[in-house]
Formats: sequence, structure tokens, C-alpha cells
Amino acid sequence: MEEEAGKDLSEKKWELRQMYSDIRTMRGLSEDCAKSPLHRLICALVELTVTPDQQVSEEASRCLGELGPVDLTTMILKPEQGHVASKPLKNKEGSLVTLARHVIQLMAEYLVDPHIRVVQAASDALYSVLSTEQGRAAADVKIPDGVQLERSIIVPFYHCGEARGKWGLVVSEDHMSQVVDQGYLWVPVEDCTHDTWITNLVCTLLEAYPEDSFLRQLAPVCRVKVSFSEELLPLLVDLLLCTGKKVCQTVVSKNMRYFFKQHYDGNKSRGNKLWTSGDVNLFVHNASILLSSVQPPPREVIDKASILEEPSPYAALSKEFPLSGVPRDTYSSSAREGWQSSARTSQSLDIDYLHVAQAAQFCSAHFTSILYVELWSSEQIKEHPSIIVGDNVSPLDCICDKDPERGRDVEDILREAYTRLQYKDAVSGCGSSYLLDSLTRVSHLELEGQWEQAMQEYQLHSKNDDPTAIQGLCRCLHRMGSHNLLHRYLAATEKTSELLAIQYECGWRLGQWDLGRCPQGDLYEGHHYDALQATEEGDLTRARLSLSRARICVATTALAHASLESAMNLYPSLSRLQTLQELEDFLNDNPLNQDSVKLLMTRWREQDRLGYGEFEYLELVLAQRLVLLRMAFSTFQFNVKDELTYQLEIAALARKEGWPQVAGNCLARLATFSFDKPPCIVLEEARLHWAKGNREVATALLKSLLRRLEQDTRGEEEQLVKRSIALHLYGSWMVETKSENPQNIIDQYFLKALTHLEASCMRSQEGLDAEMLEREVEGSQVRNLRREKNKKLE
Repeated sequence: MEEEAGKDLSEKKWELRQMYSDIRTMRGLSEDCAKSPLHRLICALVELTVTPDQQVSEEASRCLGELGPVDLTTMILKPEQGHVASKPLKNKEGSLVTLARHVIQLMAEYLVDPHIRVVQAASDALYSVLSTEQGRAAADVKIPDGVQLERSIIVPFYHCGEARGKWGLVVSEDHMSQVVDQGYLWVPVEDCTHDTWITNLVCTLLEAYPEDSFLRQLAPVCRVKVSFSEELLPLLVDLLLCTGKKVCQTVVSKNMRYFFKQHYDGNKSRGNKLWTSGDVNLFVHNASILLSSVQPPPREVIDKASILEEPSPYAALSKEFPLSGVPRDTYSSSAREGWQSSARTSQSLDIDYLHVAQAAQFCSAHFTSILYVELWSSEQIKEHPSIIVGDNVSPLDCICDKDPERGRDVEDILREAYTRLQYKDAVSGCGSSYLLDSLTRVSHLELEGQWEQAMQEYQLHSKNDDPTAIQGLCRCLHRMGSHNLLHRYLAATEKTSELLAIQYECGWRLGQWDLGRCPQGDLYEGHHYDALQATEEGDLTRARLSLSRARICVATTALAHASLESAMNLYPSLSRLQTLQELEDFLNDNPLNQDSVKLLMTRWREQDRLGYGEFEYLELVLAQRLVLLRMAFSTFQFNVKDELTYQLEIAALARKEGWPQVAGNCLARLATFSFDKPPCIVLEEARLHWAKGNREVATALLKSLLRRLEQDTRGEEEQLVKRSIALHLYGSWMVETKSENPQNIIDQYFLKALTHLEASCMRSQEGLDAEMLEREVEGSQVRNLRREKNKKLE
């Protein structure tokens, strides 16, 4: 099935393009994402990439590679669902019915599980649940717009006799205080895997209920199906809090508070390199499960508290953006209802919201982290009346003055979340304490795209062998496109995992194939380099094996822990998967010939027509394409004009997107094709220098090109079009700088450009672009020049 989906995505790009066009008309609300086929497809494929079946995971990765990092137009990828079916049932009995319904739905799915132990445990659990009045009530309840149970599947599990009577929410207080209230149960000790931790925790909670309750029959399912334990934990926490017993609220709150505090403290320790990568992955997995048990209260609750006491942190921190990171109407009505239904749970838990926000950020749940920061800020304002908020003083500034350490943590969370969500304007409202430190100040320069200044700051700190400064210096060189210099620097530097990844990427970008094999099994860049190196050497078997390993790295190190809350979390992985897919297509086309290369470039252009979001993610794909073209050129002498045209397109695109270093690298490569540069290369080189602010160089290049074109008397249509474009561009620059007389600009450049264009009967894309530009010139610019001339005459 996955293979057919991948084939359709590859062959029917025009249908895919239409689907992307449709989502660009959406309002951007979360309920629109829930209805969008593309959003649902991407979420489903991401979930398939982390399945234990390697073949299914690899096919899902191929499908994501066919999609690529195309702009989904929404920040939200998968809307929050909230607690299952809790809307119509809000009392204690309703919570039990809610849990029973969800259990029945999952057990019905497990009846067709490939493992017989799961099927047996699910069957026993279904018999037990449907023998109670709550279970039968859950099976009969109708949920508007919800998933309805398939009656034909669950009817055979009904008992012939009467259902057992209702039992209350009876919980063993001794079990809660003596067994559940153990720190090691909630915070896993050394050598404890996630599967063991979640299974032990959920089974221990189930043992708090009476022997004759159907909840005790769910423990065997938890032991054979880890995903069931993950689904059950949030509902169990809600059920325990609904008992109304103080011991339940105390034990659950105490231990969840302990878990998030340990994570909060551990995150600081990780900054001192006391955590291993395994510890990080374990905490991410565990924290993501417990986060689902702590739902934020509804937005209305936050607003009401803020309005009655002090101005909202949202309003004080940023007048344009709410503290939650998105405009208030971005959240759908269903999402707001989900928060309302879970308000009881979050308000009953006595936990530190700042610790929860840190865990949410650790799991890439950026919207959630901002919401909890807002809650924490509201609590601080209520608890400390001395915090005075004025027109020019935000609550965050007051909190930082009151508690500098925790205030700094709040600023870090907000700044990280808004940066990841690409809300750069909101970063300025996230405090300013980080600007006081020279090393952390560099992050602001990077966010503003001032890479040269950031590099200078990192250089000052790298003299002391500060690993953070060295990594930052390499990141700046990489972002500036100085791969040759960076490659030489890394050759003489002791490399961490991050630096090793950068070195491998520099290696394949420069065509340096003398680096050794990847020493780390979970380093994507290393396996990607191995695949390209094997392709260069003609070892297609090793290339495909390295491709498979690279896909596994993306799935296990990125997608497995990526929050589906925000689309921004997936774009880097989608970019990588697209490069792997295009490399595999290149391998499948071997042996290469003139026709196969043309077909390959045609597919690339079809893919690009889908659109893209940030150029940063597209640039990686374009860089690999140029490397593949160089490999193809070394295999056989195909038409150089094809590569020249394609590299020129990339240079123009990079210039327009504000990546001059990428455009410069492309033009430098094009300069090696021939001693006498074609006019199109000189024209693009002049445009690049103008965009970089080197106006004197740009003017000299274009003026030289105009003399060269005027000396060419062949009068071909293509030459006439190039003269027209060059004259128009030079005239526009003279208008912008006011370097010549207005009438002279009209006569010598604009009117001449129109004359050359009219003399050409060519109607290529280049000619049509020129004609469109000349019409614009004839309309607005000529009128402005004549108006300016008349003023001078007056």
C-alpha cells in the first residue's frame, strides 16, 4: 500500500500541486488542518515512519520525501484532540464511562493485532468491560462528530445475563500512599527503558482499584501492548482526580510535580553535559506521555484571571501576538472545547507550570510551552502583589526583577518557542536579559541574519577553546556559504557530533570524497555522505545501504520525537528526506545518458512547482542536485547548457531569497565553463552585486555587458531580448540612484529597450518576462521621470 502511495506521489505531481493550491486558500485554523487531506497524510506518514516494521517505515519515508518541505500555510499541523469523548459527560460517573468507551474502542482495534497475546488480552478485557453497566453505557453513547463504535464487532462480547451493578470510584487509599507514592515509580532509575517505565506505572495505578472492577482486567493488555499504556495514563490520572479523595490528588500531584522538576533540573544538567543522548531520548519520550496528562485550562480561564487582576501577560509582552504564539482565533472551537473539558484536571493538579513548560519545549511542543508559561506568569502576578505592571513595564520584566533565575528561564522558553515557530517579530517581546551576555547575545544576531557579526562575536570566545563558541563559529561559516574555509578549519579541529555532521556536509558540497566512513550509527550527515561517496565511486549497492541507514536516522532521531503540534518541526526532516529520495532516483536512473539527465531535471522542476516555505530547507536540496549534475558530467559529456541554465536559475532564486552566498557559489561554478562568460551570467552577476550593495561593481559589469551586446551585430532574436533586458535594468538603476538626466534615461535606455523588444518576434519565457518589464517601465517609471523633468524645468 505504501509503495503504491509513493508511486502516485511521484507520478501525479500535477494533482499534488492542485492539493497544495487548495490549502493556500484555507483560513489557517486548526479545524481546517483537521479537514486537510495533506495535513492528515503527513501526520499519518510520520506515524508510520516510527513503526517497528522497517519496510513500512522506509516506504513512509519515501512518501514524505516525495512531498518535501513544501509550505503547508499553517503553523498547526495536527490539532489538539483533548480528552476522549469527555464533552457530554462531566461528572464522576461520566469520567468512568469516558474511559470505558475509549477502552472498548481500542480493544476492538486490538482484536486484529498480529500478535496472539494481544488479541487474547484484548478479548478478555472486552468481556470484562461489557459485563458492567458503565461499559454498556459507554458502548451505547452517541458522540456528535466522533468515532462511532462498530456494533457488529463488540456484540459477541456481551454477556447473556444482566450487567453487573454499578460500582463507585473506589480506590485503595493505602495502595495510593504506600505503593503509588514512590519516586522511582514516576521517575525511572538508571537502565530503565520507556516501555518498562510506562508499563509499571500504569499497572501500579490500576492495582489501586478493586479486584472485581474491569480496570484490573486492563493490566494484562498493558503488559503486552505499550501503546495502550500510553493511551490509558491520561485517562487514569483524570479518573483518580475525579474520586474527590485528598490522597489521590496529593499523590498524583506530588509525583507529577517531582517528575517535571527532575526534568527541569536535568535539563540544566544537560547544559553541563551530564546527560547522555540516551537519557535525552528517554526523557523526551516519557515527558511527552505525561504532558498529555496535564491539559491547560481553557483560554477563557486565562483571560478572565488576567483581566480581573492585572493586564494579560499576552497584552503586555506583545501587542501583536498573544503569548500563546498565535492569534486567538487560530485555535478552532473544537480545540477550545478540549481545553474546557480538561480544565478540571489541570486545576486539580498542584504542579509548577514553569517546569511543565520546560518539558513541553523539550518535546518540541512549542504552542503548549507558551501556554504554560502564560499560566505560570498569571500565577506569579496573583501571588506577588508587589509586581506592578505599567504601560511601559511588562509582567515579564517585573518577574525577572523579582526572580532573575526563573525569569531568565521563562525568557529562554519564550524565545526558543517563537524562534522555532518562525515568529521573529514576537521574539522582541520575550525579554532582553539575554542581550546583556556577550555569548547569548549572538543568538539574536543569528536570528536577525547578521551572520558576519555573529561570526566575529564567536571568534572572540573561540580563543578560549569554548566548545559553544567553536560550534557557533562553524555554524556561521556554514550559513555564509564559506564551505571551503570551514572544511579546512574542521580538518584541524577536535570534532564533536555537531562539528562532525558539519564536516560531512561540507565534504559532499565541495566534492571532497576522502573523508572516512561514518563512525556513528545515528549520524544522518555521515550516512548521507557515505551514500554520495559510494555513488561517486560507482558502488551502487553501498550507496543504497547508506541511503537506508540515513532514512532510519531521520525516523529515529528526528521524526520519532517530533511534535506534530507545529508544522515547523517537520520541515528540516522533510528537506532531508527529499534529498535522499532524489538521490535514490538518481541511482535508479543509472547508467546515465543525455535523455535520463534531462528527465531527471524535468522531475526536479516539477517538484519545485509545488512551492516551498523557507529557502533554508530548499537550499539543501538544490545543493545536492548540483553535486549530482557534476557526477553526471564526469560520467559522460552531456550538454553543458542544461547545467548552465539550471545553475543560473538557482543563482537567481537564491539572490531573490536573500541568500547571496549561494548565488555567488553558483556563479563561481558557472565561470569555470568557459573563458568568455555568456551575457546571462554577467547579467546575473551584476544583479547579485547590486543586491549586496556593491553598486559600483554592478554598474561597471552591466555597462561592460551593454557595450559587448552593442558590438554584437548579429541581430538574432535572443540577442535582442538580452539587450532589452540589460537596457531596462541599467535604466532602472539610473532611476534609483538619480545618476543621469531623466530625459537621457528615457531616450537611451527605456525607449531603446522597447525598440529592441519590438524588433524581436521571439516569445520565449525570457522574452515574455522582458516584455512585461518594459510595459511597466513605459507606464510608471517613464511617467515619474517626465514629471521630475518638468519640475526641474519649472
